[in-house]
Amino acid sequence: MIAKKTMKKQEYIKTRQQDVADLCRYIRNAKSHMKDRPTSQEEPEKVLCTGSLGMVFTDPEAQISEMAGLAAKARSGDPVSHFVLSWPDNEQPTEQQFHEAARIFTHELGLDGHQVVYAAHKNTENLHLHLAINRVSLETLQVVKVNNGFDKFACMKGICVVEHEQGWTPEKNAVYQMTENGPVLVEGREKSLSKGARDAEKKGNPSLERRAQGLAPEISLATSWQDLHLRLAAHGVTYEKRKGGAVIKFGKQGFVKASSASRECSLKNLEKRFGAEFERARIAPKPYEPQQPQ
Repeated sequence: MIAKKTMKKQEYIKTRQQDVADLCRYIRNAKSHMKDRPTSQEEPEKVLCTGSLGMVFTDPEAQISEMAGLAAKARSGDPVSHFVLSWPDNEQPTEQQFHEAARIFTHELGLDGHQVVYAAHKNTENLHLHLAINRVSLETLQVVKVNNGFDKFACMKGICVVEHEQGWTPEKNAVYQMTENGPVLVEGREKSLSKGARDAEKKGNPSLERRAQGLAPEISLATSWQDLHLRLAAHGVTYEKRKGGAVIKFGKQGFVKASSASRECSLKNLEKRFGAEFERARIAPKPYEPQQPQ
């Protein structure tokens, strides 16, 4: 199985309520309801089954109004996320399994109790499940940030659980694997590089992102802020707090987000692990020596 989060096209300017309503109607009816937008398919997709979670009303149109109304109360400009789960062509889920997959996936995103509209479509060789999930909390009216913004990993974790619960074949090179204690990240899996880093490496030099990933094991051994700074200083590197997070700085070569090394290297996670807020380094690093091109 694979999961992806679809990005909204910007050429259609609509109100938030209209946007949510159009998305829900498309998921349930498999036809575009956007004004002045032709459908991308000559024939409408075949809807196999539909469902919802966290709704007060049972009538489909009432549920759409319910979700659109709650989304309109949020401060965030895009509180409803659109996910698609897809099965390989040799796997054919039943209607009951589609409903179970929607429930499991929503739970693994940490969004139990949130409003969800979903439907299974069959317009390609691969059966797929569309989910519109309202991240606005019914209790606080705050928009929940899935997995602290790393919703891609939450999706992969959710897929791992669905595959295990329903007996599907895991994807090759999966990020998560199921153990007795639940889904865990696959050891030794290298974090993917950004497009900018990949482009930089075409010139022959290891990117700063790759160098930061190489420092992740060293950072994981640190027991305090000063221990962290001491370890990084030996490599000519510094860990610095910046607005909105932290960076790993490679002398005059530049810097990358600390989370580029690994999620555990982010400012929030290190403050939690060290049990203390960020502390500046008390030692100056040795001059950074960039690696020579391979």
